[in-house]
Amino acid sequence: MWAATRAELAPAALREAALGQAIVQRSARYTTDRDTLASPRPDGDGDLAARALFFTVADAAKIWIPLGELLGRGLIPTGAPLRVVDLGAGAGAMSLGLAGFLARHMPSVRAEILAIDRDRRALAILAAAAAKLAPPLAGTVAVSTRVATLGGAVSGPADLVLAGSVLNELSPAAALDLVRAAMDALTPDGAVILIEPALRQVARRLHQLRDTVIAEGIAAVFAPCTRTVAPCPALADDRDWCHEDRPADLPPQLSRLARRTNLRTGGLKFSYLVLRRA
Repeated sequence: MWAATRAELAPAALREAALGQAIVQRSARYTTDRDTLASPRPDGDGDLAARALFFTVADAAKIWIPLGELLGRGLIPTGAPLRVVDLGAGAGAMSLGLAGFLARHMPSVRAEILAIDRDRRALAILAAAAAKLAPPLAGTVAVSTRVATLGGAVSGPADLVLAGSVLNELSPAAALDLVRAAMDALTPDGAVILIEPALRQVARRLHQLRDTVIAEGIAAVFAPCTRTVAPCPALADDRDWCHEDRPADLPPQLSRLARRTNLRTGGLKFSYLVLRRA
């Protein structure tokens, strides 16, 4: 990721002090300043550097949890190739996390990933990083990119549709529409994997989405909770929500940035939902 980002961004954005400040500012947009998420993304190389070198790397391992659960039930299609759509891919947390998972656990499976995002430069970093990963991963993944907004962007057939930290930036109606489109794009044995931040407000919206999916028969919920009726009991009290909290060892450069910014120092926290046709 560092090599891919250096090729796209100005060197000043990669200096540790500037990068640390940009990481803190981006974190605020995700948490305390969430009302700014709907506004245009900050211009300049600093914000993209923060997203690529900190949040992408920190988030990549999250997808290993739902993928591991699907693999444990023999529910990841093993045909050649595995067709994947990564919605709102950014610099590639979900795509690169998937690549690492396949190389470790399913080395004979080759994936073709279509990464879709409105940010051309972020997709350029993802494409460059994937190209650098291809030789050590023995060609496990091939990544193509498409610059587009999410509305109408889902195309199938796809064995896996991924969306990492995407739904929380959409209205509830738009999030539901995206889930419907993702399900329509799935092959009969495929899965939609939705990963969201562990914030109370965001996770509760994911619980509400899950209730709607069940109530309207849009999909079957595979994980994390197999409850088949709505409403989710976590929604009964405004103080409650459900999320994962997994221990994680960060790569050295990321660990140094985490200590500098006092962010992501306590492991992987996220909420998620895995949907299938049956």
